[in-house]
Amino acid sequence: MPRGLVAPTPVVSSSDTQLYFLNGDREVRFLKPDGATGVATRLPGSGQVHAAFAVSPDDRRIAVSLLDYSTQPIHLRIYVEDLSGGGNHVEIFSATNGIAEWPVGWRDGTLVVAVGPVAVQNVWPNPYNAGNSGGPGPNDAYHVVDPATGNRLAAVGSDCDFGALTVSGTGCRSATGAADLRWDGQRHEFARPDNVEPGPVSPDGSRMAGAGQQPPFPIVLLSASTTGAPGVDGNPLGWIDDSHLVFGTLSGTSYVGDAILDTVSGKKVTVDTRHQYLSFFGTLPGGLSAGDHFACRLPLGGLIDTTRGRPARDGGFITFPGAAFNMDPAAELREGGAGGYVTVTSPQLNGGDAEAYDVPQHRWLPTRLSLVAPDGSSYAYSEPNGLHVVDVRSAADRLLPGTNATQRSFYPVAYTTSAIYVLEGPEQTSPAPVALTLWVVDPNSGQQRQVSSTATTASAIVAGGAAWVTTLNPSDPHPWQQSPYEPSAANDQLLRVDLQTGIASPWFYRPGAFVGPVGFDGEGHPVVVVVNSAASELWLLRGPQTGDRIYAGPGAYSPANRLKIDHVLAVGVTDANGIWFEVDGGGGVVLYTPGGGVEAASASLSTGRIGGPCQSRS
Repeated sequence: MPRGLVAPTPVVSSSDTQLYFLNGDREVRFLKPDGATGVATRLPGSGQVHAAFAVSPDDRRIAVSLLDYSTQPIHLRIYVEDLSGGGNHVEIFSATNGIAEWPVGWRDGTLVVAVGPVAVQNVWPNPYNAGNSGGPGPNDAYHVVDPATGNRLAAVGSDCDFGALTVSGTGCRSATGAADLRWDGQRHEFARPDNVEPGPVSPDGSRMAGAGQQPPFPIVLLSASTTGAPGVDGNPLGWIDDSHLVFGTLSGTSYVGDAILDTVSGKKVTVDTRHQYLSFFGTLPGGLSAGDHFACRLPLGGLIDTTRGRPARDGGFITFPGAAFNMDPAAELREGGAGGYVTVTSPQLNGGDAEAYDVPQHRWLPTRLSLVAPDGSSYAYSEPNGLHVVDVRSAADRLLPGTNATQRSFYPVAYTTSAIYVLEGPEQTSPAPVALTLWVVDPNSGQQRQVSSTATTASAIVAGGAAWVTTLNPSDPHPWQQSPYEPSAANDQLLRVDLQTGIASPWFYRPGAFVGPVGFDGEGHPVVVVVNSAASELWLLRGPQTGDRIYAGPGAYSPANRLKIDHVLAVGVTDANGIWFEVDGGGGVVLYTPGGGVEAASASLSTGRIGGPCQSRS
């Protein structure tokens, strides 16, 4: 077989726990961090049939591509099966017209497949040699496919494919300069000085490592608007995490070893000087999902449990990497108490059916996360007789004076350092929504003050010195009705209500759609969901009618809406990893990061509520 025409398919794959490599034509071996190795499986490769593979992050499945060079044009076959034993085998793609495709990774339960030329052109800057096939197939660089059916879910163009694949996408060089081509198809442009060769992008998508085009090849770190020179020379190979870069060291124009650069401190650690050149295969944990690259536990509560003959609520933690869910007996709620539910763990706490995880007190609370005091010492909940505040340590439950007035209801929305914000209005006695206005309640005395006369028929969230509420703009020519079971039109406008002045300012308007606030980023910018029958979107707003669309998908209730963004249930939780959302209808938990966009992070647990930030397991 003419080896010069063999597609440069990968011979390694990393999971969350270990590295896999092809030994010869057939044998796939594993290598653990402690040096242990062994045979994982065997593939039907040969001297005429070139095999490539990618193992799923959980070590359960393997995707295999077989390129048969015994006939011209080459024959292609791709299948997926269990790594152990080869069970659940499914053939997902085949071609006999010379198309070359091979798996290079997994992302959110989907398979990433490279599409490339058979002839090798330039392997170093594009380690998979993807794109620009020049043959009968498309010129896409990568396809994202369903590993059960082979159906194509997304395609990444070949005009901008350069660096290795990461959580944030692939770095590239194009006519407009250096950029990160992200998984949602959007480009994030980087500042690019002259004579710099673009390289790999950091996992969070904030920086690209490049190198000068002339000796001594200084490494340059590019961000969206700035460039930085850490003072080292070499060839950037890949990122271990967002601050540590692996690069090849040089003596003149010759490789003399490899090193790791701490881009924060500027320190360099030499890894190897015995070999002229080493390849950077990837990191552990592996995978191309954001959830594969951090270690923490995300609390998820409010899971409906009817298995014991009575309504109850359970909870637990989703552990990353791997997104494994484990129940926590301490999260269990049973019916009872003033608010309808009470904790099983002592001291028993009264509240509702939502569950928050109180990090300072290390326990589950029967309320929403937004109703927990910032220091975790107390929380609020409401019931038909009024608004309650509960001390977590003592379980002392106080009904706030003045909140138990007849024909008047209080719906708490936020507990800040000094106040509880509520939506107040008449009792709802029919399916028709009632007008609610924002009030502030003193958590000690129960004293109340109206913040704004602006009315809403939905909920509100409070952050950054403002409350965010929605209304129906009377100028909307065709308001959207969400379903036949909801007689009123959907609110289509977001308002920002200043907590000091009570002035409401229009912030975002989308006629013919539902608009609702669902979270904030780390800088306090609101995130809103926009949904109608045609499309579902998430927007990160940076000012009135100004922002970035961070997700776009099919319309409400569409079977094709894989992330179920039209069913965002509650306010997202922001932490160092990004913004977490729980979504209904089988969507599970999704995570937004600036580098990776919106992506699924766990399997469906559609009745749950995110109870707090994802905490380190250490």
